[in-house]
This record gives sequence, structure tokens and C-alpha cells, in this order.
Amino acid sequence: ILRPFSPVSAKVLAAHVRAVRQRIFTLRAAQASSDSWQGNKRVKLAMGIMAAWGGRLRLQVYNPNDSLAADLASDGEQYCFVDTHENCGDCGPATAQTVARLLRITLVPDDLVAVLFGSTPLLSDANATLTWDERRGHEVLSLSDGGYTQRVELAGRKDRWEVLSSELRGPDGQRRWLVRHFDFRDIVTGKG
Repeated sequence: ILRPFSPVSAKVLAAHVRAVRQRIFTLRAAQASSDSWQGNKRVKLAMGIMAAWGGRLRLQVYNPNDSLAADLASDGEQYCFVDTHENCGDCGPATAQTVARLLRITLVPDDLVAVLFGSTPLLSDANATLTWDERRGHEVLSLSDGGYTQRVELAGRKDRWEVLSSELRGPDGQRRWLVRHFDFRDIVTGKG
């Protein structure tokens, strides 16, 4: 597949991904789904999501009978969590370690917001390279910083690219996290 538009630089594409902050401000999804692996177990969840920059989050996870299973709220600095299955709760500082403990992915709350907005946090673009995957018809942005490497696949149209996947690997070569986005649709609400 040939690139359907003129190539851009890796830095321009990285800047476009980071500029999600100027394109999307809040998210409210009354019905969302998550499909993840925790060890060898596949976990499919139905949830309600509200998110805004600054690490402000509200995630409500539902049981198959639509009753509340868990509720997580964060203002970006502090969080509170209630687990109705275990009849317990917790509150404390909102950190990457807290996100990892609760959601099984090590991201600071604001990076989690970027993922929920269909984007990805990025390593520094100082050593960025950009290639075209002719077989799949995607841009591939490769980043490295301090031994960490990141590979981001993007579907593009002129002046617009959507993050399809983003993978971060540590200095040991082990995957730290992988995010895949799909089913993009333009949605315009409110007054512009």
C-alpha cells in the first residue's frame, strides 16, 4: 500500500499525537467496554467513564447484571476506590503505582486520560524515526529514551493521524504496556 499523502517528519507526527490536548478536552462514555489480559485470564468489562486532563477520572465498572462492581474517582492528585465484590475501599495519592495496582497498567493518571482519549503517552522525540509500513498501510513512529523504546502505529489521512497501537518496552526488552485502539468515528457534540 502506498502512502496516500506526503510524508511528514517524526517530530511533526509526535507533535500531532501530543496535541490531543488541544483537540479533546473531556470524555463521557455512559457505555464503554474494556478487554484486557491479567496474567493468563482474559477480563472483559462494561464501564462508564468520565475523564479530563489533569488526571481527573471516574471509572465505574459493572457486573454482567448491570450492578456496580467497582468505582474509581480521581482529581489527579488523590483517588478513592470502592470494590463492591470484596466489600472494601481505598483512598490515597494518585500515582503511576496506584494506577498499576488498580488497573494493571503503570501510567500516571494524566497518561491514562490520553489513552482514554484514543491517544498515547510518548517518550521524548529526540531520537524519533518514522517509517511507512507498506504491508499494513500505517505510519510507524519509533521512539527511544533512557533504554526504553516505544513503537506507535498510526493510520493517517492528510494532516490527521489516529493512534492504532502503542507499545512501550523497558531496557530489558520486556513489554511494559501495549494499547490498541480501534473503531474510530467522528463525534461532534455541543456548540463549536
